[in-house]
Amino acid sequence: MRSRDGFAMFMALGALVIIGVLIAGSSFLSLQETHLGQNQIVETRAFTAAEFGLNKIQMDWDKTPNMKMANGASFDTTYLVNARDTARVRYTRLNDESFWIVAEGRAFAGTAGLASRTAVKRVGAILRLRIPTIKAEGAITAGGNVTVKGGADIYGDNTNPPGWGDAGAGDCTGIPGQNKAGVVVPTGYTVSTQGSSTVQGGGYTDGWRTDAIAANSDTYVKFGDETWNTLTAQANITLVGD
Repeated sequence: MRSRDGFAMFMALGALVIIGVLIAGSSFLSLQETHLGQNQIVETRAFTAAEFGLNKIQMDWDKTPNMKMANGASFDTTYLVNARDTARVRYTRLNDESFWIVAEGRAFAGTAGLASRTAVKRVGAILRLRIPTIKAEGAITAGGNVTVKGGADIYGDNTNPPGWGDAGAGDCTGIPGQNKAGVVVPTGYTVSTQGSSTVQGGGYTDGWRTDAIAANSDTYVKFGDETWNTLTAQANITLVGD
C-alpha cells in the first residue's frame, strides 16, 4: 500500500466554477431580457399616450377660440392618460386654414425619478380646416335664361345688412367687399326683367353678365373639399312652422 496524489478536489472545484459561471450568465441574460421587455412595454405605452393626445385634442377641438388665434400662436395642454402616463399636446396655427399639432407621450417603469426607465415618444400631424369655397360671382348664379318679374329687385353690390355697419355693432365693420353682378348666367344665355323688376350690380349696364362657371355643374354641388351632401349632412337646425 502507498499513497497516491488525487485530483477529485480539483475536478469538484472546476465543476463548481463552471456551474457558477453558467448560473451567473443565465441570470444576467434573464435580467437583460426582463429589462428589454420592460423597455418595450414602456416605449409602447409612451407611443400610445402620444397618439391618445393627438386624437384627444382633435376630439376636444373648440373652434371658437381656435379660429381667433393669430397665425404663429400656440396652445399647450396636458392629458393624464392613466395613473402615471401623460400626453403633452401643443398646436400652432400656421395660417388661416392649417394647424401643426405635436403630441409628446411620456411613460415610465418603476420609480418615476429614474430617467433611464422613462420613455418619450412624439407624434405630429398637420390639421387643415375644410372650409367651403363658394364661387359667388353674382347675387344669383343660374345655368340658363333668367326672367325677373313680380316686382323683384336683385342687387349684387356689397352692402352691410341694417345695423351691421354701426360702429362696434357688427362683424362687417371695416371689411371691404367687392361688388358683384346681380345675376350670372352661362355664355349664350340672357337675363330679362318684367314690370318694375330690376337687376343691378357690379357696374354692369343691365346688372348681369355671363361666365363659364355658371355652365359648370360642379359650381352648384362642389365647394372646395365639401359637397352639397356633406354640407347638408352637418346641418343641425330644424325650422318648425307655426
